[in-house]
Amino acid sequence: MFICWLLFMATADNSTLSTNDNDAKPMDSNLIAAAKKTKIETFEPTVDSESMQEDSNAIKPRVWRSWPVHAPLPCFEPDMDMFSEAVQNTQSRIGFLYVRPLKTGSSSMNGAVIRAAQQLAKRENYGFEICKLRIFHGFASTYGYVQRDKDKSFLYSSLRDPTKRAVSRFFFAQVSRRKVEPTDLKFIGFLKAMFQSSYLKSLSMMPYHDTPEHYQRDVRHVLEDYDFIAVTEQMDESLVVMQMLLGLETTDMLYFAVKTNGGYDDGGTNMGCTYIQKSILTDGMREYLKSDDWKTRTRSDYMLYEAAKKSLHLTIDHLGRDKFNKNLEDFRQAMVEAKAKCYGLVKFPCAPDGSRNSHTDCIWEDSGCGQTCLNDVTKELQHHGR
Repeated sequence: MFICWLLFMATADNSTLSTNDNDAKPMDSNLIAAAKKTKIETFEPTVDSESMQEDSNAIKPRVWRSWPVHAPLPCFEPDMDMFSEAVQNTQSRIGFLYVRPLKTGSSSMNGAVIRAAQQLAKRENYGFEICKLRIFHGFASTYGYVQRDKDKSFLYSSLRDPTKRAVSRFFFAQVSRRKVEPTDLKFIGFLKAMFQSSYLKSLSMMPYHDTPEHYQRDVRHVLEDYDFIAVTEQMDESLVVMQMLLGLETTDMLYFAVKTNGGYDDGGTNMGCTYIQKSILTDGMREYLKSDDWKTRTRSDYMLYEAAKKSLHLTIDHLGRDKFNKNLEDFRQAMVEAKAKCYGLVKFPCAPDGSRNSHTDCIWEDSGCGQTCLNDVTKELQHHGR
């Protein structure tokens, strides 16, 4: 039935659908009717329901644990050619380990953690330039993180509102990169094929049961297994909490955001730059995002996302609101100064006009860019006692 449905979609629209899941179902009549609507507006998700609220209330948030004061941070000698795909796809039991779901602000997170790993190695005189990292996209189960050494690794991830994430991924991966026409049928088909408890799929260490009666248990396991989970919509707050948990410095977490609507992305392929289209929804797309089918598919995702948000704020309370607010203010001020001083100097993979720069000053793809300028900013801030 799924194959027949995809054939129908290919006939109805001459663009292709990229998918690796097999859970898509035939479109029902009310969705087809909704797909005939054409009103277009900028996407502003308003997703919540009583059942989702009940689910989130059933999950007890946690305080993310500060790294033990007298224990060395998990900074270890990097692998040779560490940023190659071959190395990044190997398992590691030590170091900074990032389970990186697509479209959750992971490039920004990578930029901050790459810099932190570099600054930490330098400050502690380890004899190597950067700490060992695993920062590619992938599943925790595939990378064998259930076997990690908890005393020598820091396991973290990032989560975004599941509906915002799904919309962003469609317009980024399908419309922008693959030039798929953003019809209702293509949009709904992509979401049906790609999103079914996708956070559990990415973050779970062990096999999980994708059934509602097991969601609470599996979400609790994820919260217990990780050292920290960032929230994309509160990236500044998340990076400052991570800084405080690890005892790092404010300027360790500086980064430059690259993937933004209206900007360009090279996809890590060195084959040119793609304009990132804005996420604009029709009424038919909005109708599906309000449907019971979508709520069912993202039920566990929202449970984990809401638990991560609550855990972030519970941790802030534990660290001390006054201290956190001061660190947040310092971080934001440092980011402002970094942007003012560096943006014209940093060589990103894609230039503002969409051309591909032949040389960049990024440590890996579009992450960890502009370190020389960020180091200059750090020196200036330190000179002025900030």
